[in-house]
Order: sequence, then C-alpha cells, then structure tokens
Amino acid sequence: MKRRNNSPLADDGWKFFLPVLVIGILCLLIFPIAGFLLLVLAAFLAFFFRNPIRIIPSEPDLFVAPADGKVLAVQKKEDSDLGESISVTIFLSIFNVHVTKSPLSGKIKDIEYHHGKFINALNEKSSDENEHNIITIEGENTTVKVKQIAGIIARRIVNFKRKGAPVKKGEDLGLIRFGSRVELLLPAGEATVLVKPGNKILGGQTPVLKFHKNA
Repeated sequence: MKRRNNSPLADDGWKFFLPVLVIGILCLLIFPIAGFLLLVLAAFLAFFFRNPIRIIPSEPDLFVAPADGKVLAVQKKEDSDLGESISVTIFLSIFNVHVTKSPLSGKIKDIEYHHGKFINALNEKSSDENEHNIITIEGENTTVKVKQIAGIIARRIVNFKRKGAPVKKGEDLGLIRFGSRVELLLPAGEATVLVKPGNKILGGQTPVLKFHKNA
C-alpha cells in the first residue's frame, strides 16, 4: 500500500481560502461580527477543498475510485472510443472531498471539455446533458475514461493536468466545485467490478475494478 502525501487543500482551493482567512482575521480588529462570519466561511472553504492523505493499493491490477462519494450505478454503456464499456457512477454531495483522482497509472491521452446544462447530478440525464469534462488515461494494458460532471450546484470543473502528462494511481486530476457526479469507464470484459450501488467509497483509495484481461 502506498501513502500519498497531498497538500491539505486542493491546489485550486488556496486562492479561495487564504484571502477569506486573512480578511477575516483583519476584520476581527475593527468589525468583530463580520470578521467572525468570514472566519466561519474560511472554515467551510477549508472543509470543502480538503485533500486528505489516502492509502493507495499498490497492486497494479486494482483500479481505485476516481472520487469520494456514493456509488449510484454500475452498468454497461456504449462509448464512442472504448466500445462496450463498464461504467461506475459516483455521486458527490457537498460534504464529500471533491478532488478527482486517477484510477490507474499511465498518461493523459486526451482531455475533452463539453458545455452543457446543470441538471441535478442524481438524474441520469445529467451524464450526457450537463457540463462535463472527459479525461482519457492510457495505462500499460488498457485505456479508461474519467468523466467529471457538473451538477445543479457545481458550476465549475477545474482540470489539473495537460494532455500527454504522466499520472500515477491516486494522483490528483482535477476538482469539481460544490456537488457533482463522476463516472469511470473501462472496456467491458477487461475487469471485475468490486463495488455495487449504495457503497460509499474514497477517491484514490477504494478499489473499484480489478483488471484481468491479461491474467
């Protein structure tokens, strides 16, 4: 098992947290009530943008969850690039860690951003109709897609990686602000699904697929 030491906050979170914290501290000297409210907001921002250390399974055939949250569905889907695929869908509430993680080691093959609606992420239609970002990761033996989907509250998808960049299993890929949905797609027949709807999982730590194509 590998223990990845991440920053306590997601990269995109510092620019929100630090200014509110500093202004809140300064306001305490002149406007105590306003200062207190700003510090409460800073505490919320620190909570939302938190990026805790995760224990990453070292076994190369175990693909980890790309996000924290609750498994909504495990189903087969037809993908334009991967063909018939296994899809694991995860719902992230506002209380979940919102940093998206790489399910395997490899390189970023492609990144596709799509404008769209902001339907409730619990709705299946949100997968195709909402604003979303698709990160294609090419591993040693297979290619997977991580689909970041905005929700009714989430209005911003932030990407940390560039096309062609190397990535390690459990490494940060990006962030979806304030409630959302993430899908992991892998060509059908290449892996066994290790989770089921209703399971609560941790991004970068919980094994969700066991690769077996070349076993």
